[in-house]
Amino acid sequence: MVERRGIRDQDLIFYQDAAGCLRSISASFTSSGTPDAVVALGAGRSRFRVADLLALRQLLEDIQR
Repeated sequence: MVERRGIRDQDLIFYQDAAGCLRSISASFTSSGTPDAVVALGAGRSRFRVADLLALRQLLEDIQR
C-alpha cells in the first residue's frame, strides 16, 4: 500500500502493481475498509432460507397478476 486517500466521497487505497504502475482500489474491497453495518451486525447469519425467499417472491408475483 502506497497511500490511502478520500477522493469524491470514496475511500481509496493506492498501491503499485508488479510493473510498478500506480493503481487504486476501493478500501471497502479490502480488509482495510470499514465493514458495512448490515454485514457486521448479521455476522453471516440470515433469518430466512434462500428457498423460502424465492417461494415468497413467487407468491407475491402470483398475487399481483
